[in-house]
Amino acid sequence: MPEIHVRNARDQYVVKSNDLIRTKQQHMSLQQMRILYFSISRIHPHDPPGSVFHTTIQEVCTVCGFAANNGYYYRSIKEDFLALTQPEWVRVGDGRIRTIAWFKNVVMDRRSGNISFQFDDFVQQHLFDLRANFTQYRLMDILTFQSKYAVRLYEIIKSFLYGTDGEQYLEHLSIDICFSVEDLKCMLDASGYTSFGVFRLKVIEKAVEEINSKSTDMSIQSMEFEKTGKAITGIVFLVKKKRGAALALAKQESSKALSKRSE
Repeated sequence: MPEIHVRNARDQYVVKSNDLIRTKQQHMSLQQMRILYFSISRIHPHDPPGSVFHTTIQEVCTVCGFAANNGYYYRSIKEDFLALTQPEWVRVGDGRIRTIAWFKNVVMDRRSGNISFQFDDFVQQHLFDLRANFTQYRLMDILTFQSKYAVRLYEIIKSFLYGTDGEQYLEHLSIDICFSVEDLKCMLDASGYTSFGVFRLKVIEKAVEEINSKSTDMSIQSMEFEKTGKAITGIVFLVKKKRGAALALAKQESSKALSKRSE
């Protein structure tokens, strides 16, 4: 696949409503996340809901940084698409829960490797023709993360850096973003970590480290913890736009990591 095609594909935007970003995270592996976000990046601004999108197994592997000559990926991608058609319960606000699946139709040709897919009816309203209350970022911005928690923490925090029109980005100032521990666990699909110490070590600190070293647009300057009695019940992230030498180094490290993983 031509290198310019790969670069262009990685420069496409993943666009989601903030409501969808901030809801409970479905159970997904890191590879499933990359496949899903690659699929979302195929949506163009004027595509109508119900559109059918087309790709190939080779394109998924190359753009997402999988080793395209590894037979494992050809088999597992089929299973990952299947998993993303399976509904799960998610919280949608006001105490309500509902089932949600990402895809409703996926067709694969095992001989050619061609794939066609459609997004599920419910998620279409959170992906298509968004005019307000949405967040966008380049696919490249999340492909280099090695932790699914880093991917999710990145996009959750980023959803608070945009204005209601999805375009206003924090340019010069730092900002404090606060979450309750339980809400953040839910959004990160990390509710299984009942001990805050383990959650902080295994999920938060590793995600923050990755974001700070590989993100090309933000850094988390510090974290503060809020207590209710003796229990830690809140986390405050101090976030700042990445600039200068830190930005140049992050771009270099991100590009290097993705190229190495594709070999």
